This record gives sequence, structure tokens and C-alpha cells, in this order.
Amino acid sequence: EIYTLSLHDALPILPTRPIFGTVRDAASGAPIDGVRIENLRRGGVSTETDAWGKYRLIGMPKGTGRGIETTLVAVPNEEQPFFRSAAAQVPDATGLAPITIDFKLTRGIWITGRVTDKATGAPAQAQVFYGPTKANPNAAKFDGFDRKGIAPVRYTKPDGSFRHLALPGHGVVWARGMRYLYRSAGQDLKAMDATTREAYSELKAQGLGGMNALHVFNAKPGNEKIACDLALDPGGVIPLTIVDPAGKPVGECIFVFNTMTYGAAAPFEMRGMEPNESRGVLFRSWATKLGKVQILHYDDKAPRRPVTVKLEPYGTVKGRLLDEEGLPLKFVNVGVVARGGNYVLPPWKNGGERQADGRFVLSNIAVG
Repeated sequence: EIYTLSLHDALPILPTRPIFGTVRDAASGAPIDGVRIENLRRGGVSTETDAWGKYRLIGMPKGTGRGIETTLVAVPNEEQPFFRSAAAQVPDATGLAPITIDFKLTRGIWITGRVTDKATGAPAQAQVFYGPTKANPNAAKFDGFDRKGIAPVRYTKPDGSFRHLALPGHGVVWARGMRYLYRSAGQDLKAMDATTREAYSELKAQGLGGMNALHVFNAKPGNEKIACDLALDPGGVIPLTIVDPAGKPVGECIFVFNTMTYGAAAPFEMRGMEPNESRGVLFRSWATKLGKVQILHYDDKAPRRPVTVKLEPYGTVKGRLLDEEGLPLKFVNVGVVARGGNYVLPPWKNGGERQADGRFVLSNIAVG
């Protein structure tokens, strides 16, 4: 088929200006090749530096010099030992003459290591994070360095190995297990030395969770790399058999507890249990409208004692909200949580209907 555009269908094309520049090592001044220069707007233009660290970018709109529409950043690839640059605003100079914007990248120090399962020694699939501690003033010293430019997360390879980038000075690297559940590093807070405990408290104050292992180090200038292995502790393990109302085993299930949600496949286990811990867990079937809230208890005197979880059809709650005078409360948000002595579980995709007369209907509620 052939499509034609009329003058009324034509899209406006905004004027652009060419942008040139060079990307260099902030310390040595050496040019860096293979660095991507990109506009921060999603779908924005980009290019790469050549063997002499030079780039030429075409397609940036001529703008006001404010906002992501006219912002550039230099992004090295994961094999280059440099941090991303601070964002640079493209000035709105008169006319469409070329503009030069150069970048200086801060060189980091490689952190290399492996993440393993403490019980088996096998490689563990994990996310690995890095951050400088408050005791590290170096981030403020580097020209053009953007703290937000630190890669927020790297992933382990199949053999458990990882590589991250750190600033000189004090820093902390921590791992979060992905495939299986592990004990929180905070469970060993009393056993930590003062430096590690302080770093852990800093991360918690930033609202970071899911830390299964962490390591604090002091990277000295001139170091090419830092070795750092992390072991994730599975803690107590409860083997689980999850079945439907007819007793037929379920192949996939969702676990919800504390603030975490995990998708799992048979054979099921609840890991990361503390001695004599009781844990409220919301179980949800992937494919069917079945669920269950059940308390799992780990007895360290009888480890790996199996538990069966029998899913049941979702329930529905209907009601009406009235004020003190008996008048309906219109369109009020109503939700359901599973609450026990030591746990509160959020709802999982509960369906809700609210009406003008104060009536409500909540569906997809797991029993228990």
C-alpha cells in the first residue's frame, strides 16, 4: 500500500545545532574512546567518541538551555573504569552555529569478587551495590563528578562473579540475593565491627533494604582493584509443599512477607529463617484465584521439617461505611491487610468497588 501525506499531516521539524566536544580522563587529560554522549530525554539523540575522544552530535533541538530536552551526559560502558559525567546543559546561543561541550570523567577503582551461598559454597545470583560512606569526602573533590552517576546496581554472572566501580576512600559494597531468600545482614548487627555497623546504619537511614551481606573497605588512590567476596546466609530453611484445594501440587507461587514479594517455582522453600522465628506469609497462585495466609514456624531443633500449604479460593468482603449519624461515606478507599502478632502483610491486587451510598466490595482476598 502507498500512503500520502497532505500539508495538513506534515510534522513540524525544529531547528537543531551541531555539538562537538572531547571526553577526557579528569586526572590525566587523556582522551577516552567509546564513550556514549546522549540526551537525557528518553529516545533522545546519542553518539560515541572516536579513538581521539572526540564526538559530533547532530539532532539536538535548539532550546532554552533548561531541562532534559537540552541536557547531555557522557556515559562510559561497563568495561571502562570511569563514572558517568555530571549533566551538561546545552546553552541557547544565538543562531545555529556549532557549540563545543567537553566532558571530564572521574576514574574509579574496580571492586571484584564473587557472591556465594554460605551453606553450599555455590555461586549465588545477586544484585551488587556500591556507595561511598559519609566518611569519604572524595566525591566532592572530583571535577565534573556526579554522585548520582554511580552505577546503582550490577548483577552477578553465572559463576557468582561481579565487578563494580568505587571511588578512592571509604566505601561499602552490599549484595541482595535474587533467586533465593537469605538472612538480612542486620540480623548480625551486634557481631559487626563499629565501622561496618555505622555503614549499615547509614544505608538503612537512606531507606535501603534487602541487604543480605555487606563489606566496608578503604580504597587507596593508586589501587587498581579491590578484592571483595560476599557470602549470603540462607539461615533456617523450611521445605514447602504447596497444593490446591484438591491436594494437587502447585508449580508456581508468589510469596509475600514483610515488604518483600517473591515469585518461586517448585520445589519450594522458605529460607532466611531465624531460630524459633514465626513468619506470616501470604501465598498467591500465579494462574488461579487461590491463596492462603499461613504462619510458618522454624524450629532450630528440628531443621528442615517440611510444611504443607493448602491454597483456597479467594474470598470476598462486602460492607457499607456510615458516619456517626448513619449517613453513607461516599467513595472512601477501603483495603484489606493480613495482620498478626508480629506481621502485617499488604494486599495483593485486591479488586475494589466503591459506591455513592457507602457500599463497597473487596475481592481476591486470600483466606487465613
